[in-house]
Parts: sequence; structure tokens; C-alpha cells
Amino acid sequence: MDNFRCKALWVTAIALVALSSTGANAQATRTWVSGVGDDVNPCSRTAPCKTFAGAISKTAAGGEISVLDPGGFGAITITKSMTINGDGTLAAITNPFANGIVINAGVADVVHLRRLSIMGAGTGISGVRVLQAGQVTIEDLTISGNTVNGVDINTTADTNVVLRNVGIRGAANGVSVQTSSGSANVTLDGVHIQQVTTGVNAAAGAVLAIDRSNVSSNSTGILSSSNAVVRLSDSTITMNGTGLSATTGGQIVSYNNNRLRGNTTDGAPTSTVYQR
Repeated sequence: MDNFRCKALWVTAIALVALSSTGANAQATRTWVSGVGDDVNPCSRTAPCKTFAGAISKTAAGGEISVLDPGGFGAITITKSMTINGDGTLAAITNPFANGIVINAGVADVVHLRRLSIMGAGTGISGVRVLQAGQVTIEDLTISGNTVNGVDINTTADTNVVLRNVGIRGAANGVSVQTSSGSANVTLDGVHIQQVTTGVNAAAGAVLAIDRSNVSSNSTGILSSSNAVVRLSDSTITMNGTGLSATTGGQIVSYNNNRLRGNTTDGAPTSTVYQR
């Protein structure tokens, strides 16, 4: 009987250790970061992590990383469905000599970025790079100080991307879109792009809808090439060197309610359609 009890206690102890280990390694549907957090923490609200990179491994697919208080939370690569939410505070990423956020997830994954400030300090590469995902939503972001792209969408499969209330300043391209396979369907809603070389650069496989946006004070406002299609509605293109430029089969379709004035060379849409 004593031997039986000893064996039973031993089995119970092993089971408890296993359960404890499983619980420690479990991923949460909501994790937290704080400017005074620590990445050794479990990323709970009372024991937050310090960086987005520290929190991502502890966040379940489809989960959310929330920001408790102001801070700089580091560059990150996203490889699964998730939300990064900076609502209510200053959630910053500083990315000198690097990309701020790289999204390289599954072809059906859904990624949301909300209320973030991405600052390249004049040497950053791209603020946000979308390499693969089924759907990406970028809302209420400010992106500045990068050398290549504010938002770079360069995919190999069908992708849907929405930029809503995004401000971009300082880059070679404000928004660059192309795909080597499939199509990149991109919506810009309330996007402001200033002081870049090319505001919107649409190339092969790109289909863009630009609505209620402002593209100003750039060398070129909107460039459509390599059979890309840009549909432009209720937007202002002004104070650029060239407002609209379409080359090598690129299309710029105006819904006849845009403001194309005050550029050194306004350019013109390739076609105009009327609202109905």
C-alpha cells in the first residue's frame, strides 16, 4: 500500500508540473505592453511586456496586443492574424535603419494596426511592409522619416488592404503597391501624404480606390504604371511637381469630383466617369 501511495503521489506531482508548464506557455487572446514593462513578464495587464516583439509570442492567433501607457515598443514582424491596438495613448515605434512593421502572415490571415506612430528618424526603411496576408487594416497611423516607403505593399498572392485616417510624411514613396502574382486591392480613405517623392506609386497587379484623401507637396502626386488601376474620388491633388501621371498602361480613373489644381503640371486622369 505504501508503494502504491508513493507511486500515486509521484504521478500526481508529474501531472501538476505538466499542467503548470502548459499554463505558463499558453498564449493569451489579449496581451499588454507598457513603457515600464518587461518582456520576461506574461504580458498580462498587471505584468505587461515592454515591446511588441516580446508580446507577440505570448499572443494567440487572432488575439490583440493593447498598449497600457505611452512608450516606444520596437519594430515587429507579424506572422499570424492579430490586432495591435494603441487606442488611448501614444504607442510609438522608432525604426532607424529598419522596417517598422513587417506583415508576413498566412494568405487567409487578418491583421489590424490601430493608433500607432511609426517614426524612422530619417533613416528608417519602410514604416509598414505588407508581404503576405489575406486582409490588412491600417487605421489612425502616422508614419514619418523613412527613406523608401511609408507603406509598402509588395505581395505574391491576392491581398486586400485598407488605409483609413493615415498620415505619411518623408519617404521615396508614400504608398507603394505592386504584386508579382494575384492582385493587391487597396483602399485609401482619408489618407494624407506630404513631402515624399511619389505620393502613391501603383504598379503591376495594383488596384487602388482613393477616397477623401489629400496628396500634396510631393514631386509626383499619383503615378500609375504597368497596367495598375487607380480610381480617384473626392480627393485633393495639389502643390506637387506633377499631379497625375500614368505610364506603360497604367490607368487613373477620376469620378469627376476631385480637386486637381495648383501643381506645376497638373496632368490628367486617363478617363473620367460620372457619379450615379
